[in-house]
Amino acid sequence: MSGKKKMVGKKVLIRSYGSGVHFGTLVSEQFTEAGKVVILENSRRIHRWTGACSCSQIATDGISGDRVSVVVPLIEVVNVIETIPLSEKAIDNLENQPVWKS
Repeated sequence: MSGKKKMVGKKVLIRSYGSGVHFGTLVSEQFTEAGKVVILENSRRIHRWTGACSCSQIATDGISGDRVSVVVPLIEVVNVIETIPLSEKAIDNLENQPVWKS
């Protein structure tokens, strides 16, 4: 079984070229002419963060906070360049970030 199949149904952090950093439950991941396409459930976008130097650290430790969007029930993100499973610590941290609205 490939690593990506092991992540389906798990909470992950993704980074894409055009739409930034998101976290949520991985529904599917496929490769198309437009690049890697990921579908997430209960996703939030991280617009800006402090307390982590990279996506790898966010996926391990979470963030100190800053700008994390509202939850969207389902999102398709194109041109995904990174998919990282979230640790339990990061899940708890990220899911409890206050909603940034402007």
